[in-house]
Amino acid sequence: MVAYNSEGEKGSDLIVLRDLEGFLFEAMVNLVLLDVTVTDKRNKYISGLDKDDFRVYEDDTLQAITHFTREGRPLVIGLLLDSSGSMGGLKIVRAKEGAKKFIHTLKDDEEAFIIDFDSEVKVLQDFTSDKEELLTAIDSTYAEGATNLNKALWEAIKKLEDKTGKKAIILLSDGKDTVQEMTEAQVLEAAKRAEVKIYSIGIIEKWLTLSAPFRRQTPSEEKGLGEIVLKLLSDWTGGEAFFPSSVSRLGKIYLQIARELRSQYSLGYTSTNQKQDGTWRTVQVRIRNRPDFIVRTRRGYYAWRR
Repeated sequence: MVAYNSEGEKGSDLIVLRDLEGFLFEAMVNLVLLDVTVTDKRNKYISGLDKDDFRVYEDDTLQAITHFTREGRPLVIGLLLDSSGSMGGLKIVRAKEGAKKFIHTLKDDEEAFIIDFDSEVKVLQDFTSDKEELLTAIDSTYAEGATNLNKALWEAIKKLEDKTGKKAIILLSDGKDTVQEMTEAQVLEAAKRAEVKIYSIGIIEKWLTLSAPFRRQTPSEEKGLGEIVLKLLSDWTGGEAFFPSSVSRLGKIYLQIARELRSQYSLGYTSTNQKQDGTWRTVQVRIRNRPDFIVRTRRGYYAWRR
């Protein structure tokens, strides 16, 4: 017997059946896997938590955690670089430097791909574990054209949806989509179905005058359309949106994202709602007796459909 979970991971066992003709048996196991980030109010990652410290709720119903590990699955990463004309000069130089710092953090069993986008979307390097090939692809980018951001995200999500491992997109852009070949709603829906985390780095002009090293956008702040979209994508998928005050800080942000991906807990539970109806299920994770801890994971998932 062979069984697969929602991430495509396989488990098998030998079962001896006697006095039975050939038959086909099929069953769905509603195992939900969550990658969970826990920080304190100073944004320090919290380590050393155990399974009993977590509480998982699906549609406000407490679930029993059946899988727990502090050892993350191998990373599968899509790096998306805005190479539109407005990214010229120091922006594109610092963006390349930051992306290359992230590549150097990858382990031998992890893989990534590189997409750059301007008026068009180009896969500069498909999935590979070869760091030199990834670094060469990043170096080949140059700034020109418009910003086809939504199409780039959609193509990256589609490349990741059938992959196993800890899937994430790291997107860097200096503005909103100016092509609108696809809508923000289409991108968000694809991300929710593919269970891909999106980390957004927005080089927004008004943030470049701030004195802080870099900032995270808060819901109460006035935002332009580009900022709203980046924040929305990250919030729904369990990633995070960053808005640096200086392009010289991009390297630190890429390294912080790498640290976060390696600081996450992996939780799994079998949903008490066994309906295979394809509906959206909300998910919330809390830490027992620590309301001061901040917990981030994806907001939910689509149930399996028979």
